Amino acid sequence: MNRKRMGMVMMVVSCCLAGVTAPVGAVTIYTDRAAFDAAVAAEQVTVEDFTDRYHFPISTGVLDHSTNLAVSFGDPILPGDIEPGVTFSAPIGVDKFFMINQGDSYEGGFLHGVEDRAFTVAFDGQVKGFGFETNSVMGVAFDLVIRFSSGPDFTATMTVADTREMQFFGFVSDRADIVSADLQGITGTDTFSTAMDNFTFTAPVPIPEPTSAALLVAAGVVIAARRWRVG
Repeated sequence: MNRKRMGMVMMVVSCCLAGVTAPVGAVTIYTDRAAFDAAVAAEQVTVEDFTDRYHFPISTGVLDHSTNLAVSFGDPILPGDIEPGVTFSAPIGVDKFFMINQGDSYEGGFLHGVEDRAFTVAFDGQVKGFGFETNSVMGVAFDLVIRFSSGPDFTATMTVADTREMQFFGFVSDRADIVSADLQGITGTDTFSTAMDNFTFTAPVPIPEPTSAALLVAAGVVIAARRWRVG
């Protein structure tokens, strides 16, 4: 193959590789747990209730299946207390900036943070959907950013009723491509920026290697180039 043809082939390969992206799922919002449960009925689902005790502060700012932490108030958080498949985190703050509390209108543990800082949920792979219960401890609303394995983020602001009664919010993609989410409560009567219970998520599946689709395209172009050369 001469240099001119080789240059043309490489240009085609570059253009194809640049255009290979996985489509982003369309997110459906649910404010009714029964409807959310029906939407993910075909999936394996995990519900994290944050134990039946209080633990604060979570001084490392990280809470997951492997957390092994003695706390100033309440029982220690031991490995296995939190369900596998997800990590909850918040930037390090002061005092009880990130904790599991209990009481009020909810049963058992209730995860929340008390400073003006984003709260992140990261999955151990890609999930189709997640949801949780909250109340006015979260504030008058919360900002949400859902991140996918590829493509632009999904953003929304959800209004929270001014009541301590639990309210459900769920988010389901049309494919298993959600990898993480950031939540930021908008302060109302209370000062808590994160508040949730019964965090529910579908089983994480492995994130595909980002080069897989690109390699398939490149292989196709190389085969075509060889045929062109032979011809």
